[in-house]
Amino acid sequence: MSPDGHRLIAVQKSGQYTRLIEVDIRSGNTWVLFEKEKSSVFNPVFSANGGNIAFSLQDSGDRSIWIINKEGISTSLTADIPGDDYNPTFRENGTIVFVSDMDGTPDLYEIDTTPGGELKKIYKDPAGIFSGLTSGNEIIYSTYSHRGYTLRTAPYAKTDRIIPTEYVTDQNTPDAEIGVSQEFTLNKPAYKTYREIGRASCRER
Repeated sequence: MSPDGHRLIAVQKSGQYTRLIEVDIRSGNTWVLFEKEKSSVFNPVFSANGGNIAFSLQDSGDRSIWIINKEGISTSLTADIPGDDYNPTFRENGTIVFVSDMDGTPDLYEIDTTPGGELKKIYKDPAGIFSGLTSGNEIIYSTYSHRGYTLRTAPYAKTDRIIPTEYVTDQNTPDAEIGVSQEFTLNKPAYKTYREIGRASCRER
């Protein structure tokens, strides 16, 4: 769904491959936005202004990041880069953050979508990164720990950097310094059962 709620896109099965389609929200009619022979589309996402769409395309084994502009013109951003590139997300400034193993391990990268735009690595975790995005001056990403899959946050910096292996694992620890990630877990919300609420009501009476 686009940020303004006016457009809906989806990945549709086409034989043994997939393609990108748009769905008319009112009528349910669909039409193809992007399809490439013997290729599959994954993880489409709108830009903040709804004008561009980024997605990952698996073609001949490797995945690369593609973009479709508001005129419907599609462009490959990373097809010439070896390795797998996937899980794109847009930053508010229009650049795309994505995961790539171009250096041998899945790290987080950022690419400018303008012609000849800059490509840079913005975060590296020794355990690897599965997906990530930026929110203001923070990076939020998923990785793996001894407890299983986990989310971590780290400060966003505009320059390339290699991250040391120290981690702040205590959620109550003060903000981590640049280059150190902070791990957090999603706790179950506190709630009361109907029986507990009933007993409390009886005592109040």
